[in-house]
Amino acid sequence: MTFLPKVPYAFLPSINQETNYNDDDNNVSMKVIFFGNKYYKWNNILYSTEGAWCVGSSNNFLMFLDNKGRPFLINPFSNTFIGVPPFTDSFIRGANIPSYSYYVQYLRNTFVSKVAVMSFPSPLKYTIAIMYDYPCKISFSNNKSTSWVELCELKRSYFDIVFDNNILYALDEDGFIEGWNFCHQEVPKRIFEVNHPTMVIDNEEEKKFPFDKFSTKFYLVKSKKQFLLIERFIGNFVNTKDLLNMCSNTS
Repeated sequence: MTFLPKVPYAFLPSINQETNYNDDDNNVSMKVIFFGNKYYKWNNILYSTEGAWCVGSSNNFLMFLDNKGRPFLINPFSNTFIGVPPFTDSFIRGANIPSYSYYVQYLRNTFVSKVAVMSFPSPLKYTIAIMYDYPCKISFSNNKSTSWVELCELKRSYFDIVFDNNILYALDEDGFIEGWNFCHQEVPKRIFEVNHPTMVIDNEEEKKFPFDKFSTKFYLVKSKKQFLLIERFIGNFVNTKDLLNMCSNTS
């Protein structure tokens, strides 16, 4: 049996509030559901930031993009708010997007695909990394900078990132794992690269999740001195009732 270091929780819309998830200006009251049927409820955790869109979470912080595409972090447990540098026009154009206004209007909800925050962040000291664009690149920012900086040595597309002990681990499209040291350095240094693990073909798994009906997504988990590579199978089609097939499995 696996024991979790912290009690899991989930953010859900208020049960007394009807929510239109296609409405960018919708400000949803949130509650946290804990095991044991206990929950805490927050109202207006977005500090009246209408249309804010959550793009990820890490180390108890949620990252949002406001209705102008500007990022910020918030910890709903402590009500800690961290303002991070905005995405500049040159940063957006560097992702081959025609203009900043195009990003805000059409790509704000999909531009950032993963967020990783280094341990013990505060408004005066923080480091945050994001995966963004497609194919996915990695950039970072911290309290000492006024902009987002792409990790210059990265030439691949990435599936996942995670911080552990001041090191950013990145899983690339070929299954390689890179480690970047952010400790006491203005410019992160790549300290190692691990070859992709040997994949054992499971014929039963291929029959159960055929490639023409399922797509896959990979996640990186750092557990003490080892890495875990999680593969998720996602159904691609709707069912016979024209409902979205939400079938997924992990191995």
